[in-house]
Amino acid sequence: MSEETKNREEPEKKLKFVTIELSRKQVDFAHPKTSEKNGKDYVRVIAPGGGTFFYPAESLKDKKDNPNRVYFSRPEGTEITVYYSRRREGVPDDAPNKEKYDNTSRIVKIEDLKEMYIAERQAFMEKKNAERNLFVNMTVPTSWGRAFEGKDGRNYVSISVPINEGEENKYYSFIISADRFRTSDKEQGMSYFGFPKYYKDNENELYTIQLKRSERQEDGSYENVVKTINSEELKEAVDTAKKIARQKNIEEENNKNLKEKNDTEDRWLNVPEGIEDEMFSFNEESEQQQQQFYEQQRKAKHGR
Repeated sequence: MSEETKNREEPEKKLKFVTIELSRKQVDFAHPKTSEKNGKDYVRVIAPGGGTFFYPAESLKDKKDNPNRVYFSRPEGTEITVYYSRRREGVPDDAPNKEKYDNTSRIVKIEDLKEMYIAERQAFMEKKNAERNLFVNMTVPTSWGRAFEGKDGRNYVSISVPINEGEENKYYSFIISADRFRTSDKEQGMSYFGFPKYYKDNENELYTIQLKRSERQEDGSYENVVKTINSEELKEAVDTAKKIARQKNIEEENNKNLKEKNDTEDRWLNVPEGIEDEMFSFNEESEQQQQQFYEQQRKAKHGR
């Protein structure tokens, strides 16, 4: 059997493509390089582990459902050269790059490169989730924070929250640096801050915050009362205080509306007899009739 006949009888193998998806931040679109061999523009792509490789700009496609992401596809088995650069220790900054860096390269198949991206993304998300879970964030009205300058010349914010003690709430204060009290982009008039859930050097010990308040003594003097609670307990107290403040604001708004309603009714009850109908219809009358109406009001008010 000839080689040509053998090739015709063998089933044609279908190419299997591998697709890699990237954030646009991982691609340097701003500085493409033109190849002298084919005249195409290539862009630098950040690879897992701090490496980079060059890829044809025209072959990177935008994701239709997400303009912040791009993707490319190549047949399985395609080899891509990834370049790595490591800074040498002890070499001056003004030394030539050849002396400052160790440059190496590695050939990676596209299916292996995709697995590397997936592993790096998974590790990043696990770290991000761990950091989120190990930090207790709180949001309060910005007005709850009182800015001041410390004796060391730095800016601080004092925050007061009510802490339930028995049958009543006692207002305690704690202090944080001003740069940690940040304005919220999501909620107008609110600011946020946070504390670690655990101490860095001991993952089993809950992080604690010291709160203080002043209590009047029998002789008229004041004495500081110190209370130490952990981050979760402080967040619970803050959330409770916000609920109480929200309910108080609702009640005050309702009382204000009720007062305005009662004031309006009182004004109507004090209107002289016979003028009500004219008050509802004077806008439809001529300018002369309107002037007559104002004159009636004046006489009714002054009794002449």
